[in-house]
Parts: sequence; structure tokens; C-alpha cells
Amino acid sequence: MVSLLEKVDQWNWDIFDVHELSEHRALFTLSHYLFLRNNLYNKFQIHTDTFLQFAAEIEAGYHADVPYHNSVHGADVLHGVNYFRNACANAIEFTDMELLILFTAAMIHDFNHPGRNNNFLVNTSDQLALLYNDRSILENHHVSTAFRVLLQPECNFVAKLSKEEHKEFRDTIIELVLATDLQAQHFSILSMFKNKVSLTNSFDPVKVHEDRTLLFKMMIKCADVSNPTKAWPLYEKWTGLVLEEFFTQGDAEKALGIPVSPYYDRDTIYVPASQMGFIDFICVSFLQRREIGRTTASLKTYCFSLPDSTF
Repeated sequence: MVSLLEKVDQWNWDIFDVHELSEHRALFTLSHYLFLRNNLYNKFQIHTDTFLQFAAEIEAGYHADVPYHNSVHGADVLHGVNYFRNACANAIEFTDMELLILFTAAMIHDFNHPGRNNNFLVNTSDQLALLYNDRSILENHHVSTAFRVLLQPECNFVAKLSKEEHKEFRDTIIELVLATDLQAQHFSILSMFKNKVSLTNSFDPVKVHEDRTLLFKMMIKCADVSNPTKAWPLYEKWTGLVLEEFFTQGDAEKALGIPVSPYYDRDTIYVPASQMGFIDFICVSFLQRREIGRTTASLKTYCFSLPDSTF
């Protein structure tokens, strides 16, 4: 396990191997390792046992019977955020607070996911849809329920933060998790990023707070949809898992007599076309030319890029 964790900065790091070797505790194991490696326990006076209790509760709150949106996916996104952070290191110096925020946001970004998408919850008048008024239902649920876990004294690893630090911690995590909604915020965030980077050349995450937050949103969003950029064995496995989750929802939609969501019908789907649609519509918009994020011209460097084999 130690030798595997030491390779965590590689893009095609096999989170499924970590899942097996850790006895199905990939999220718990990886989060602890990253907190240790970045000295976050000492810097924020975090009691190790308290954080590990939080990590255990978060991992347990992901439903193991959900094929894709489970704790392994949570760990995979945490890995991706860490990868992009390292790739940005020559251009941007991340503060300890920013690392605490980024790692925690990645850990909880799909917490307690029911294996159904937002449209399903709206179409079935689910209690969560009623609670969040049909707006970013799952994303609001993930962050809200995770912070409820954090409120438990035995899980409150940020208890030593000042009032101002806690506000920054909470406010930014909420922004980052809500940014993972591919329906409500995706294209507005992407458009803002592209305009700043490509059209106006005004993107400056070093000096401008809003641009820095925008970069963090892009990091977690790219990590969240990165499966098609991985080596084939990893991509193939993730594809099978996400399709099984989609098909299970499609079966439920048929049983309820409501319209089956696009790509969710196991009887009619053509898998290659569905994957190409996702890659063209979502992934390429992020990852075109492999250049995901560019800082201001003065930095003369890209914040982060994928390996040359991507696409």
C-alpha cells in the first residue's frame, strides 16, 4: 500500500487497486495520506482521530450499492484534484487553507448520492427536490449532509479554525461542490473561464480572488469528469459502472411510467455513441488541446495539462 500511495501523483493511478488493498477504504486511506503528506494535521491543529472519524463517516455515507457515485469515485476525484494542484505548482502557490478546502470538497462532493440524477428526483417529486426547490438538488444535498457530519463533535476536525477561517472554509466548499452540477452551472462556469483565458487574457488566479476560486472550480470539475482521459483499462471500468447506474435508473423510470432519460435505456443504447456524446459535449469543452488552464501571460505557463496520450 505504501508504494502505491507514493505514486499518487501519476495521472493513471489505479484507484481500484487502492480500493482493494485498503479493504474498500480508498477514500479514507487517500485523504489521510494527503493530509499527512501536506502536514495539514499540524498546521491546523487537527486531531488525527477526529479527522479519521470524519473521513470514516463520509466514506460510510457514500452508498456502496450505487455502482458509480460511491466512495471510490469520491477518492478518484480527490486524486484528480491533487494531481491538478501539483501540476499548477510552478504557477500558483496554494495556501494551507486552500489545500484543506480543496481536499475536503473533493471528499464530500457526491456524499450520500442515491444513484439517481436531479431530473429523476424532480420527475418523481422526491423529498430532496421539494427541499431544494428543484435547484442543484443533489449538489445541495451532498454539501449540506456533509456539513451535518462535520457538526458532530467527534467529527469536527476544523474546530480550531478561527471564525473567519471557518467562514472561508465553508463558503468556498459550498461554491466548489455546487459547481459540479453539470446542468445548472456547467456552461456558465466554462464560458467565464474561457472568456478570461482565451478572449480577454485577464485570468489572474495569483492576484484576483475571484479568478482563484474559478480555477478551483475548474479543478474539481475536471477531476469529476476525467474518466475518458484515463488509460483504457481504467476508462473501460468506469464506463461499465456509470452505465450500470444509468440503466438502473432507466429501469426505475420504465417501472414508474415516466420518460426514460437519454442514454439510460439498457435496451436501446449504443454505448460508443453515448460515450462520444459525453466526450464531445462535456469533456472536450474542458480538455481540448490538453490545455485545461492557463494563467496570465506574465506567468508564461499552463496551470495544468493532461498527459500527451490524452485524446
